[in-house]
Amino acid sequence: MLVESPAARRRRVVQFAAPRVRPGRFARAALAGMVVLAENLWQTHPDFVEAVRTGEPLSADAGMRFLMGVTPWEERREIHGAHRRVAASVLLDGSPPAKPEKTLSAMVQWAPFSLVLVDSEVAATYPHTDCTPWLEFGVNEVVPLSLQLPCVRIVSDWVATARDYEHSLV
Repeated sequence: MLVESPAARRRRVVQFAAPRVRPGRFARAALAGMVVLAENLWQTHPDFVEAVRTGEPLSADAGMRFLMGVTPWEERREIHGAHRRVAASVLLDGSPPAKPEKTLSAMVQWAPFSLVLVDSEVAATYPHTDCTPWLEFGVNEVVPLSLQLPCVRIVSDWVATARDYEHSLV
């Protein structure tokens, strides 16, 4: 639908609506692999990992956010994790270094999706939609769903922070 749509390559946002979906199942399927990529996440956020693993609803914010966007088909594929790491910028002109930023914990950039698992503190800086509330649903819970996913692409060689993404067209 994304590739063959008359609006292909002209959308900044993709809207989605369906009367019967299992968002809890989708989120856990995506997060299962991302949790593995985010080394030691099971030690730092055990409630979050347990909710992903068991399929039980997660009612409290466990400090992690599951973000989603759509990405162009020609976008490079990338999968990696960097939980609890920080990125620092050192300027060669002698200026003081920028404040270190928390990196993403895990990411999967595989068209048509851009999925990011990130600490709650920095989630709002990413150009993605926060789909963490989907974990409030169990894996078999069927609900109507309507959402808008921003189109994003990677703009750096190594993806670690929100500045490594930009809005795009799909």
